[in-house]
Amino acid sequence: MEKTKRDYPLDEILIPMGGTTVKDLDKMDELWESDDYAADEKYDGSRFFSRRVSVKDGLPVEKTPNVPHLNKIFRKYPLLILDGEVYIERGNSSDVVSIMGATPEKAIERQEERGY
Repeated sequence: MEKTKRDYPLDEILIPMGGTTVKDLDKMDELWESDDYAADEKYDGSRFFSRRVSVKDGLPVEKTPNVPHLNKIFRKYPLLILDGEVYIERGNSSDVVSIMGATPEKAIERQEERGY
């Protein structure tokens, strides 16, 4: 596999998702129809991608303790790499950062306050 300019330890497995703005509608349609690309809608969340394996639990995401409902999935599928946007329904990127940037205990408390 070709290396990217960054030196991620997971490069042999996954090249990190990149974001590109496309303003030309014809080009957008062409990309949506192409099998060479995968895309999804951008919500008002935050993207989290770990560049190393956790020294605590061996999982490729350092913030899994902040979202225990996802942590269960990672434990069931230890080779799964989830690369995407962390989003809170009826929230914004600041709400996401307030959870993902907190300690696991505080993150869980904030999610419970929101009804999750």
